[in-house]
Amino acid sequence: MSFTNWKTDRIEAILPEEFFKLMNEVFICTSDVNLASQRIALKHNFKQEGILRDEFRNCDGELQNSVYFGLLKSEYK
Repeated sequence: MSFTNWKTDRIEAILPEEFFKLMNEVFICTSDVNLASQRIALKHNFKQEGILRDEFRNCDGELQNSVYFGLLKSEYK
């Protein structure tokens, strides 16, 4: 199983309808350079909520942006 498939399986596992009984929205946060994670979020109908500029430092000490995706209860399947 590839790492991308593993992440897809995890998203599918944590998004049962029971989860939305507790929350109205689920968020995914990823680095702006992590295109694979962004594709997975979009594949599961998450919408891009916004970009926080220079939000964190990577392992090289460089500032990087974070991209936030959200999925509302009303948008789930």
